[in-house]
Amino acid sequence: MNIKLLTAVKEGQLDLVKKFLPSAPTSRERKTIEEALVATAERGNSAIVKELLTKKPDLEAFYDGRTALLATAQHGHVETMDILVKAGN
Repeated sequence: MNIKLLTAVKEGQLDLVKKFLPSAPTSRERKTIEEALVATAERGNSAIVKELLTKKPDLEAFYDGRTALLATAQHGHVETMDILVKAGN
């Protein structure tokens, strides 16, 4: 688990997310990216969502009982929802 990446995501620090995001994620790192995607989608941070999507995470992955799309929808972040829907097509 990449604690630095998760902390940067939760604090909304795009520059640090870019710094701590692995260039070629292992399967374990991919799970952390999927967790980070749900966490940032919940916060509606579209810029970080776009950055995390560059690593091709599983958009149907569940973290804390939700997918990234469900997390962002529950909080009404329309722009982030649109990004996730387009990424899934």
